Amino acid sequence: MIKAQRDFLESHGVTFSARNDELHFGVGRNMRVEMECPCELRAGRYDVQRIGAFTYLGGGETILRRVGGIGRFTAIGPNLQTGAPEHRVGAISPHPIFEGTWSRRWPEVAAFYDQNPESVGRARAAYDREEGDQDKLITIGHSVWIGGRVTIRSGVTIGNGAVVAAGSVVTRDVPPYTVVGGVPAKVIRKIFPDELIEAFQRIAWWDYGLPALQGVELRKLDVNSAETLLRDIGHNIHEKELRPLDPKIVAVLEDNTCEELT
Repeated sequence: MIKAQRDFLESHGVTFSARNDELHFGVGRNMRVEMECPCELRAGRYDVQRIGAFTYLGGGETILRRVGGIGRFTAIGPNLQTGAPEHRVGAISPHPIFEGTWSRRWPEVAAFYDQNPESVGRARAAYDREEGDQDKLITIGHSVWIGGRVTIRSGVTIGNGAVVAAGSVVTRDVPPYTVVGGVPAKVIRKIFPDELIEAFQRIAWWDYGLPALQGVELRKLDVNSAETLLRDIGHNIHEKELRPLDPKIVAVLEDNTCEELT
C-alpha cells in the first residue's frame, strides 16, 4: 500500500493496523478491492472484490485469493489463506510444469514446451478454464467469525453467522450459524435450532446495521433470549422504519489510484 492510498482510505473511514509495506491490494499483481466504510485491514495480501462494513481482517501472513465478497460485521483472525492454486491429481504429475504454467527460465522446460506444443497447450487451456471459473470464488457471509490459521479452498461459501475454528482447513460450504473445525473442517454443532437460524436469516439485521440493534440484549443467547432478541430487532426495524444501511463505498484500483463509489 502506498501513502496516497492510505491517506485517501483513512479519510473515508477505512482503518489500518499495519504498516504500509505490510499491506497489498492484490496477490502477484495490483487488483481492484472495494470496501464499505467503516472496515479495518491488517497486514496481508488481498484479492477480494468487496469487504463489508464493520468487518476486520488480516494480520500475520494473511493471503486472500479469489474472494468474491466478505459480509458485514465479520471478524477474521490472522494468517487466513484462501483460494491457493491447486494441482491436478491423476495426471502424469501434479507439478505445474505439466499444467503448462511453469516459467520457461529453465532451459529443459523451455525445450519440453517447444517440443510438445499441442499437449502443453491443451493442459494450459484446461488449467486456465478451471482457474478462471467464477464458480470458484469464495464467499464469506455476514457476522462470521473465522479463527487464526484457517485455510479455505476455492469455491467455498461460509454462511452468515458461521464460526470456523482456528487451524481448520475448509473444503466444503459451511451452513449458516454453524460451528465447524478440523482438517478437513467438519460440523461441530449448530449455534441455534433450525427455526431460529431461519429467523435470523430472514431478519438480516446486518442489512440495517447498528440502528437495528439499539437497546437489544448483546450477551450470549439461549433459545428464549434469542427469540426475544429477534422480536426486539424486528421492532426496531419496523417501528422505527429503518432503511437499509447505505455505507460509503471506496475502491482501490489496479493503477494504484482510489475512488469513492457512493
